[in-house]
Amino acid sequence: MTSNAQNGATRPSLSIRGIRNRVYGMIFGIEGQAIDTEEIHYQKWLQVADETKIISNESDFRKLWRKKFIGIGDKGIFDYLHDHYAPFKEEYPLWAECQQVIDEIYKDKIKTMAKIPAGMRKAIEAADALGIPYVFVTHAKPPLAEEQFTFIKSETGISFKLEDVVFDQKKDKEAYSFGLKLLDAKLKAAGKPPLQAKDIVVFDNKEEYLLQAEKLGFNAAKMVPELEEHLRPQGVQRFESISWADIHSAVAASSPKPVGERSNFNPYI
Repeated sequence: MTSNAQNGATRPSLSIRGIRNRVYGMIFGIEGQAIDTEEIHYQKWLQVADETKIISNESDFRKLWRKKFIGIGDKGIFDYLHDHYAPFKEEYPLWAECQQVIDEIYKDKIKTMAKIPAGMRKAIEAADALGIPYVFVTHAKPPLAEEQFTFIKSETGISFKLEDVVFDQKKDKEAYSFGLKLLDAKLKAAGKPPLQAKDIVVFDNKEEYLLQAEKLGFNAAKMVPELEEHLRPQGVQRFESISWADIHSAVAASSPKPVGERSNFNPYI
């Protein structure tokens, strides 16, 4: 196990493929990382596009999605449709109105379409066993976030505490700074030294969030599930693509003993 000394204390760290610095803490997004939501993200906008009559068939929408919307958040998609399609602008003149509709579609579809990415639980349990602290960021409002937490618990047994999750409703850079504060609070409670942004990797599947994290000095990596063809990014990507299996492998390589299942799993340090 590799660790560094600070203020007379040691702490575990990871070497993750594609990340230049050693990693002492992790910040994950819930949407797209803890829950594979890419297909839901696509389907909710397909439904809105169909209802506003801005497409003639799904094939055309898939082409538009691959060309313009992969890796783009809801507000970015709204802005594009608002600027380029008059029927959509007429139906949804304001973002708040559209946001309410797509949140309801998401809430309905998460019950039947959401999936937990393969390897997530194993990677989280391994990080917990090694002592690598982490927190989660959600871009959903609390009622919708609670739907997410319920689904994750039903599928994995992992229980989220609301006080251990960053609610990034504004979708701005402050979420990652607050995430760092949460990590440091957990470390302080455990008698461990604080972290700096360069010690932490932020995982998300949206490039706009990763760019925000990078500007603040965090390491950044794109967490990607096994995507259907129409959801896969094309061309050279700005950020290294990481899977839950990569994280588990990094933890296993750093652990002084085999990493396995733990019956007393606690998702937070």
